[in-house]
Amino acid sequence: MGFSTIEKKGIPRFLIDESIPPERLSMHRSLLSAGSRSHDPHTHEGTEGFYILSGTAIIESGNDVIVLATGESIVVDCATPHAIRNNAAVNLEYLVVNTR
Repeated sequence: MGFSTIEKKGIPRFLIDESIPPERLSMHRSLLSAGSRSHDPHTHEGTEGFYILSGTAIIESGNDVIVLATGESIVVDCATPHAIRNNAAVNLEYLVVNTR
């Protein structure tokens, strides 16, 4: 058994066990500038978790709108339209974990 190094946005070194398909679990660190959004609500396969490293996030998931502060997290079903926004005056930094 060994580990492969994979490039991930915002993570200087990402290692994954070679016995695990790299598309099965993924993570990256993101930064949203003040007043921006990641993208329009969208869907895809899998489950997605967001962990707020700094700032305040507005998570849209279906008809729900959830506000998360630093240190808080949420896991969403990616079959439901979802997006993340930053309405604050400071940057938002967060970790995204995807499973498929």
